[in-house]
Amino acid sequence: MPASLKVILARSPFQIIINEATQVRTKVELKLWNKGDTVPTVPTYIMSEGIASVTQTETNYNISPFILEYIDKYKLTYSSANVTQADSKEWCIGEYKTYYSTNGTTYTLLSTISFVGVNGYSTVEQGMNYDIANPNAYLLLADGSKKVYWSDTIPYYNFICKNIDDVYKARWYDKANDLLKTQVFYNGENDFFNYAIPLVYNASVYVVIQNEDNEQIYKIETVEVCEPTYPVQAMWFVNKYGGWNQFTFFKASYNSINIKNSDYALMQKNVNYDPRKGQTKPFNVNGNGSIKVNTGWIDEEYFELIQDMMLSETILLTNYEIPVTIKTSSMQKKTYLKDKNINYTLEFDFANKLINNIV
Repeated sequence: MPASLKVILARSPFQIIINEATQVRTKVELKLWNKGDTVPTVPTYIMSEGIASVTQTETNYNISPFILEYIDKYKLTYSSANVTQADSKEWCIGEYKTYYSTNGTTYTLLSTISFVGVNGYSTVEQGMNYDIANPNAYLLLADGSKKVYWSDTIPYYNFICKNIDDVYKARWYDKANDLLKTQVFYNGENDFFNYAIPLVYNASVYVVIQNEDNEQIYKIETVEVCEPTYPVQAMWFVNKYGGWNQFTFFKASYNSINIKNSDYALMQKNVNYDPRKGQTKPFNVNGNGSIKVNTGWIDEEYFELIQDMMLSETILLTNYEIPVTIKTSSMQKKTYLKDKNINYTLEFDFANKLINNIV
């Protein structure tokens, strides 16, 4: 039987609940590591809690904050024409064991659960401990619309899997449905893997992910856009499922800077002063750059992708390869019925100061 894949979205709480009828104390042993590291022989964290009373025996443990400590959200893997393994710091692997005790000293093992941790989140409507994975694999992709891309920056998407006896392959096709390339990237090793799957190969217009029986698991359609007039701004961000998404702004963009300083009054050295020194002087001068971008005409469903970007903690402007934070704090959803043509304008601040003042 294939091993079950469990994915924990660590930006939302993940509650481990233990409630045995005769328990007086419970314990959770949590192990965390990154792909390629040695699996810990002892727990990374041990949590223990006594029951509140004989009528309130349930105990709760939120392990999400510990998982986030093992994820570096800025590890973007630039993929080429081949499927490669994503950077090990983009995600983590874990295992937790639950125990209960009827006397407070001797513990009985209840369960052992293996999982993958990612920097994603669930909504309130999805409830507690929302699990995005099917039994074997999951593509960390936030929406199902056609992927619009700019040929200079080929997007990739994260595909997480764990099987014992399966094979996964990616296949790229052109407009005539001719197969351009097949790559087998998983061969049934019993371990967790996170793969970076390129969206495009040469002139392909869609890519499918299949299992060893050639059954289609995912299909992603693509549209290449040529923009001859404006400098294109390609943004990478960590989406709601903890995988990388790319969003390309094809139309006009505007760069600006904002300078801040503290002004102080100067005391002249003598009565015969030098007027070129002035009576005030700025100190601690520094500034931030910002950029305002436009999507161009897009479909209605792209609002979900923009919302996902606005809620992301990690956004990279790949044209400059620097981090940015979103300055736009509100956005009205546009529709064909009310707005006809749909264009969104967003503004971002560069996350680094103009002058390096890091000590």
